[in-house]
Amino acid sequence: MQTYITQLLQDLKTAQNNLPPPKDYALLYPNHPAADPKYKGGLDYIIEWEMGDEQPMEELFGISPDALPPVELLTNKQAESLCHAILNLWQAFNILADFPDNVPAKLLYRAFRNYWREHPVSYTSVGHLHLEFCHYEPEQCPWGLEYCTCKDLVEEWEKKPVQMTPEQEEHWKKGLQPNGGWINPDLLDENGNIKL
Repeated sequence: MQTYITQLLQDLKTAQNNLPPPKDYALLYPNHPAADPKYKGGLDYIIEWEMGDEQPMEELFGISPDALPPVELLTNKQAESLCHAILNLWQAFNILADFPDNVPAKLLYRAFRNYWREHPVSYTSVGHLHLEFCHYEPEQCPWGLEYCTCKDLVEEWEKKPVQMTPEQEEHWKKGLQPNGGWINPDLLDENGNIKL
């Protein structure tokens, strides 16, 4: 297995140098507000962020998720090496993964492998795409409660709840949505519909 891991590590490193050719998004989307000539191309990155295509990581990096072995076949050292190689590859493509510092390598590798298989990403030549693995609900933490850092925030909020003025409280209630979400009330008309 180590021979395979060594080759995979090399493939991941090689893929770092295979960035997609830049696209002229201002040319592709000339009617986008950020393409206005008055900005002299200074806002073209916004067009790229908004209009960039999502694609499977396999397509972007040229490495199938099936090439990433199941975590059960790896030693801790191999999982750690693969995690570092994946993070380096992602960083070369302006992709950053957000996760707690203390997550064991095998748990982290499993999450990276699953994300590679299940989630498309959008490459941007400027700025960064952040990969979120957490939904900020400790009971559903992908790392398990042992490594969850959100639970500490929940405990802190319960000890010291946010104090709002009556005006802030009213503003908050106006934006509360039936699905449990929240939207800035300044974006809503008098009937609670989004202003266009």
